[in-house]
Amino acid sequence: MVDGLISLKARRVGLQTVREIEVEKHRGSAQLLGASFYEISNEGIRIYPRTEATLGLRAAEQRPRSSAPMATGIAGLDTMMNGGVQPDSTTMVLGSPGSGKTLFGLNFLAAGAKVGEAGFYFGFFERPARIASQAKSVGLQLPAEGKRGGVEIQWHAPQEQLADRLAENLLERVSARKVKRLFIDGLAGLRRAVVYPERIGPFFTSLSNELSARGVTTIVSEEARGLFGSGQDSPADGATAMVESIVFLRYDEHGPRLRRLISLIKMREGRYDSSLRELNITARGLAVIGAEGRGLRTRNPRTSRSRG
Repeated sequence: MVDGLISLKARRVGLQTVREIEVEKHRGSAQLLGASFYEISNEGIRIYPRTEATLGLRAAEQRPRSSAPMATGIAGLDTMMNGGVQPDSTTMVLGSPGSGKTLFGLNFLAAGAKVGEAGFYFGFFERPARIASQAKSVGLQLPAEGKRGGVEIQWHAPQEQLADRLAENLLERVSARKVKRLFIDGLAGLRRAVVYPERIGPFFTSLSNELSARGVTTIVSEEARGLFGSGQDSPADGATAMVESIVFLRYDEHGPRLRRLISLIKMREGRYDSSLRELNITARGLAVIGAEGRGLRTRNPRTSRSRG
């Protein structure tokens, strides 16, 4: 007999308890079907509608995409990518722990700062002071966010988070600062905050499409399982299918030392060099060695050990 029916639930997901709200009936009006999350704080109730549902309700703004690629700031890599990453796209940097994923993103933000493009570091694992120190140690300049081409560094502590709250905050800052370059340092941080694993595909795809529609070029880092060799595992949830380009970083045994390697394994638009190259950390950030020459040959670490 009622015109509206709203249900509130506290649901246990693993060790975490989340609050869910759902409009089950709203007579004579449209409604967002399905559950969303909400929080209760000293400021009252705050509702976070599902990102993939709300962003899917409106058509993305159709804006002309620039044909000029955006430089990554990594010497040699832009040559391999025929100029850089495609504007308004999402590129995944997939790599072993310590292979240079964070430095890759910082190079990208610093390159934008040089030409006055506002940047945004959105991370989960490193405090802002640590990120600023890491950039400075390799000669990268990240101007403060209040300056032209400034870079905002935002850290989300590894605690219980709601993915929809993170997405809302991210999009608010992008709009407020007219961000052109975004680095999400750790897809694992977003994945952990999604609560329901099956959401990560629709959630990240919707967020990426929205960022693209707003003229943002995004780099996102993702950790590969394993340290050596080319047979490392990619994310099992299909995350690699959600991005336009993939840069692969890994280690290789080269005599008595380890060397970092870089290759392009996916780039939907334009021509690119898929050869395997050596990646070095220099006083000016990352640099690709021999980008215009022949690719490297590597050997399987397990095979080389067995022969020894």
